[in-house]
Amino acid sequence: MNVTADHASAYIRGIGCNRGQFLLQTVQVFFVGLIIGMERNVLPSMAEHFGVDSHAFFFLASFVISFGLVKGALNFV
Repeated sequence: MNVTADHASAYIRGIGCNRGQFLLQTVQVFFVGLIIGMERNVLPSMAEHFGVDSHAFFFLASFVISFGLVKGALNFV
């Protein structure tokens, strides 16, 4: 008897059975898309408004780091 086959058959598969997890992942992907779109559109105009070069590394890095911290917290939850 194959032990791994017994453990694999114990899991319930499909989107309907795992609707909560699927919706959580879908919402996270949606917000990641919003953040990436905002990074591409809003950051250059903000950089001009604050007198920062639009390609400044720390300006972009602060946005990416804050996004990473929030995403990490959401993944933990």
